[in-house]
Amino acid sequence: MDRRRAARLAPVVCVCVVALAGCAARTGTPSAALGAGGESSRSTPAASATTATPAPSRPAVTQVFIVPDLVGDVLAAARDTLQSLGSFSLDPQDASGRGRAVTVDAGWRVCTQSPLPGEVVDARTVVILTSVTAGEVCP
Repeated sequence: MDRRRAARLAPVVCVCVVALAGCAARTGTPSAALGAGGESSRSTPAASATTATPAPSRPAVTQVFIVPDLVGDVLAAARDTLQSLGSFSLDPQDASGRGRAVTVDAGWRVCTQSPLPGEVVDARTVVILTSVTAGEVCP
């Protein structure tokens, strides 16, 4: 991995670590309270006159990611980077204005992108990458 790509992915890794730490803190069962085999080490009364109140349900967490800078990358590498971040909604477009179908990712280089690098977006956001074929100059 080159330094440029590593520098772009560092903020993404930080966000993921913070998100996972927050999830672990909300599991509700402290690991110290569990004995061998996952059994509770605390004694519990044989019968209880009250019933446990279920925990309130939490809304579904939407996955987000920080959009990396993909301009200049080979389209196939840009696609792989987005997928590694949980984004599978990609719309590759011909930047030349000739309306060519972008079918072979390896033969294209990214000229522009939307959303812009550094934006925090929902993983379902469509990322538009305009590209030109190898050897062409971005408009």
